[in-house]
Amino acid sequence: MGKAADVLNNHLKRRAKDLGLTTRKPVWLDRVGCPDWLVFWGDCPMDRPRAGFIEIKSENDRDRPGQPQERAALTRAGFPVFRCTTTQEIDNALTAIRG
Repeated sequence: MGKAADVLNNHLKRRAKDLGLTTRKPVWLDRVGCPDWLVFWGDCPMDRPRAGFIEIKSENDRDRPGQPQERAALTRAGFPVFRCTTTQEIDNALTAIRG
């Protein structure tokens, strides 16, 4: 992970905390393409669970094999999945997850 990606990851963690969201770094044990972050609102009403996945990419990063397919599979299953390359895209994704 490069310095630009570090800046984006740190921004995501800081902004998520400011919005009352929880972040987790997930890992798929038997698959490739797991998004970088699971973000969820832990204090939301049970009838409106809020969660989504965020993939962080610095400006010139390309997807690794399997990532686009995994994002598509998660989206088909009803999970919001965001691919963010800027702090503004991260803010927009967090706002969408927070609702």
